[in-house]
Amino acid sequence: MLQLTMSRLFFYVPFLYLYHTRQRSLRKLLSWALVYLIPACMLALMQGGFSLRTLAAVVLGAVLIYDFYETGYIQNDTETIKREKAPSMRLQPDELAYYERNTELIYGWRLLLGAPLAVGLILLVPRPCPFVVAALSILVVYQFYNSVRSRWNLYLYVLLITLRYCTPQLLFIEQLDPALLAASFFAYPLANILERASFPKFRIGFMQRLIGGKEGIPAFRIRYYAVLLVITAAIALFDDGFDLRICLLFAYYLVVRILFRLLNAPGKGMFIYYK
Repeated sequence: MLQLTMSRLFFYVPFLYLYHTRQRSLRKLLSWALVYLIPACMLALMQGGFSLRTLAAVVLGAVLIYDFYETGYIQNDTETIKREKAPSMRLQPDELAYYERNTELIYGWRLLLGAPLAVGLILLVPRPCPFVVAALSILVVYQFYNSVRSRWNLYLYVLLITLRYCTPQLLFIEQLDPALLAASFFAYPLANILERASFPKFRIGFMQRLIGGKEGIPAFRIRYYAVLLVITAAIALFDDGFDLRICLLFAYYLVVRILFRLLNAPGKGMFIYYK
């Protein structure tokens, strides 16, 4: 008998699992939207042009990406924890029990949901295959990521975070601007990867000293985007053909990071730093 209730929908509906296990507050959701969702979607629209058709394609693409990305989350939170000595428990015992009773249904539905989303993209964009292949590769990379616990996780994380952030731009492969795609890697995936490399568990002393531990991450983010903005602004000053959207991208992140730093000053604590 199908044991599906409103309290278990997060296993099946894209974005609900993210909210239930990782962003369960308005503050966290807003931070996630400002740092990841809005920039990733805007970059895709910059590549494809602004229209109702491209907007619909980007929305469907984002849902497909998170449908598959959350499949990796689910596997990590239910299967990988069985092999860990001190796992992070994101699901309650009754939720884990529900998963064990409905494992095939959960993964089957997640995969099946990808089919109509892919069909929708076929109707909206001329060449959806590069995007669909990249989205499917998230499932493959996550299989390896959830199977190992070593420094290899850091390298696999590079692929995961890049696929999650940059893949929407592949919806418009025919108009793809390589410079803007490269800039998007610097804007979010690289910054995230550098932060993660500073975690003590990876034992990369240079990165720990560069960033200064967890407490140093907010200041590092501001320095990181300030440097990128200065470099790209200097290039734009001497190169009339330089894409100013790249400067605007780094300026956006710099403003957001400064805002988050100010709002998280002692005694305020209004925003979460989404990773």
